[in-house]
Amino acid sequence: MKLDQLKPLQGSILAGDFRSIEPHLHALDKHLTLRTYLDGYSLGDIDTKIWLVLRGNRAAVSFIKRGGLANLARWYTYIEESHPEIQADVKAKDAAAKAKVAAASKAGASYALALQDADKGVVTRFLPEPS
Repeated sequence: MKLDQLKPLQGSILAGDFRSIEPHLHALDKHLTLRTYLDGYSLGDIDTKIWLVLRGNRAAVSFIKRGGLANLARWYTYIEESHPEIQADVKAKDAAAKAKVAAASKAGASYALALQDADKGVVTRFLPEPS
């Protein structure tokens, strides 16, 4: 793969489910067969961007962690462990998401379902079980 072929992978991996990203992950795995980085001999912009896109896609992360693509898993883990500078934004984003979830759970459950015409009565589909 050339550098101009690697750049479109960012968009195709970002918005896809497993079926749509699987061929792209296989192409990355094949490209990384004898390489440590996607382009060159040090961490480049394309490595950072594709790692962040993969990190943001849950389907891609689960497939990589499952171990089906050895070269891609090796590259992903290597970037994750040896370049903590690219993870600062990811960690900040994860912390913000956890804080939002924690604030929502502290507030309690909301049972405001906004039922239409609920003042006229509500009919349930299943009867309660006898005690």
